Amino acid sequence: MAFKVPFVALLVSVFALWSVHGQSACPSLPDSITLRSNAMLPDPFTFINGTRMASKDDWECRREEITVFRHRPVPAIIAYGGLSIPTPAGVAVITFNNDDIAAQNSGSSRGQGKFFTLYGSNHTAGAMTAWAWGVSRIIDALEATPAANIDLTKIAVSGCSRNGKGALVAGAFDTRIALTIPQESGSGGAGSWRISDAMMANGTSTQTASEIVQENVWFSTLFDQYVNQVNMLPFDHHMLSALVAPRALLIIDNTGIDWLGPESVWGAQSTANRVWQALGIADSMGVSQVGNHNHCQFPGSEQPDLDAFVNKFLKGQSTNTNIVKTDGANNLGFVESQWVDWSVPTFA
Repeated sequence: MAFKVPFVALLVSVFALWSVHGQSACPSLPDSITLRSNAMLPDPFTFINGTRMASKDDWECRREEITVFRHRPVPAIIAYGGLSIPTPAGVAVITFNNDDIAAQNSGSSRGQGKFFTLYGSNHTAGAMTAWAWGVSRIIDALEATPAANIDLTKIAVSGCSRNGKGALVAGAFDTRIALTIPQESGSGGAGSWRISDAMMANGTSTQTASEIVQENVWFSTLFDQYVNQVNMLPFDHHMLSALVAPRALLIIDNTGIDWLGPESVWGAQSTANRVWQALGIADSMGVSQVGNHNHCQFPGSEQPDLDAFVNKFLKGQSTNTNIVKTDGANNLGFVESQWVDWSVPTFA
């Protein structure tokens, strides 16, 4: 497997070092190179362009070229509560203790955590908003700490279940996040309030807005007045996902757990993809919905979908990310014409 590595940000410092050492004939560095798997110990005497060292004097140039590799910034995933998807090779993982920022033990947790220590226990923010604030502070710290060697243009955020809800909110509101990967986030995440209510009315036991505000403190209390009249809301969660656009979003979901509202998720997210369609970048938003596994247990069948998005948006590879799929029969009962009465505009 190969992927492109940007070098532009490092060229100035490397050329400056070569100038100091008086090496005017050093091979020029390309803007990017293609890294390939090599089970052998790499050759220290061959330059990136394939030219082999011809004399001792060449070592100073080769030494500085190797320095580029040693200090190359790497992409990173900020993982709510730890990473529940397989860790991609060559990608750093930053574990985010979101519970420390805002507790989510039960309905009695409101106002607890470091966010509320700073802003007051009576602050109206729900836990997910507080967590998103925490993710933004992590990125602030990375920006202020170049020695961390994190590529600030290749930051992702991920989480599963309730932490998947949080990851989606963070990705929606911080435009520095290049790729958002919520996993099995259900209602309050990738699901639609309206469709979840309809599922419940039709006899499917699934999480709804009226239930979620009683279970935990993920949302502001200002939301409470709408939970029994979600049709009054001028938005739904397909529009929360749309806030990620034009950046990349991969929804990972499970068709086998009714409580997660698989029909609701499929309906909301296949509809959300229309925003990326309108922007001419439909392949920057994907949905991979696969059942027959436990909650937050990532199935191997979804690995190619995850790899495609990670490789394109964190590693700069050219991959096929036209992925909007479910293994649920008949779109899990979602009938688009019953929910969507608008069309995708054509922009110049």
